[in-house]
This record gives sequence, C-alpha cells and structure tokens, in this order.
Amino acid sequence: MATPQESFATSDHDLPPCLHLHYGENCHHADALSQYDHLDHAIDYIKKLSERIERLKQRKNSVTGEASDKESDGGMAGELGLPVVEVRHQDSIVEVVLITSLKTSFVFHETIKVLEEEGIDVLNAGFSVVRDKIFYTIHSQVVSSINDFEASKVSERLKKLI
Repeated sequence: MATPQESFATSDHDLPPCLHLHYGENCHHADALSQYDHLDHAIDYIKKLSERIERLKQRKNSVTGEASDKESDGGMAGELGLPVVEVRHQDSIVEVVLITSLKTSFVFHETIKVLEEEGIDVLNAGFSVVRDKIFYTIHSQVVSSINDFEASKVSERLKKLI
C-alpha cells in the first residue's frame, strides 16, 4: 500500500502545472517538492498574508482613529478654519468656493442673492458632501463693468453671511 505522499505524486505527469513551470518540463520527482510541501508553503504564505492584513488594518485604524479623535473633541478640531470662502476672479469669470461644516446652517439662496447684488450672473452652482463638510462651487460671470467688481468685497459679504 502506498503512503499518502506517494499516492499524491507518483510521476512527473501527476505534478501540478505550477511545478512544471517552476522546475521545467524535464523535472524529476526527486527534485520537485511534494504536494504536502507545497500545501505547507501555501498555508505559511496565507498565514503571513493574514498577519500582514491585520497589521495594515490596525495601521489604518490608528491613522483614521486619530483623525476621528481630533474631530470628536467637541467638534472643534474638525471645524478649524471653517467656513472657507474663496472668490477667484479672472477677466469676467468668477468662481466662488464655499466650504462649511454640516453643522453650519445658512441659506444657499442668500449666497446667490449676494452675488447678484454685486453684479454677478450665476451660470452654474453645485455642492458635494464629504464626511462632515459641504463643498459648494459657484461658477459665474460679471455682468456689470469689470472695473466695478471687487472680489474682496464679495468675499467679505459672503463671510458675514456664513
């Protein structure tokens, strides 16, 4: 009766294709690893991968955990520097970027009203929510004389509004 190792691989033709590629087509069974050896190597490899995955998960949690700890201390660290108001002006094109916290309550149409009062025609407006922040982008065009437009004045009015 054959041993389990002998019953798994008794000739070169019984070897898995990966062994033929690794050892060549003319490999001898004595030179090749047995299937049990390959299973042991595979198990070791899977264990190492699992350990690496665990370490990477811990590392990820420590990095994101620090960020959430900062944001959780009264909500102030996550909101530092908010709201952000940027008014970019080039030729007759004006781009307004607003970044606020989800906790900040303001009426968006009031922002549009301020822009229109300053002689700016809104062409496109959109927003996106990322975690605890709302990003607004307004693309617009100066309707009045370019010399009358002051980006700093618009920026100050929007900061007061938000």
